[in-house]
Amino acid sequence: MLSIRQDDLRTLAVIYDQSPSVLTEQLISWGVLDADARRAVASHEDA
Repeated sequence: MLSIRQDDLRTLAVIYDQSPSVLTEQLISWGVLDADARRAVASHEDA
């Protein structure tokens, strides 16, 4: 299971040419990111 900072997620999203929320879903489906990360990304994108 990974722990990832918001800034790192945004950087990875640029590399993968996806939005942070789409990349979060992909990482969750791969089993490397906890499903609770959805809330963190959603709350950060709403801000």
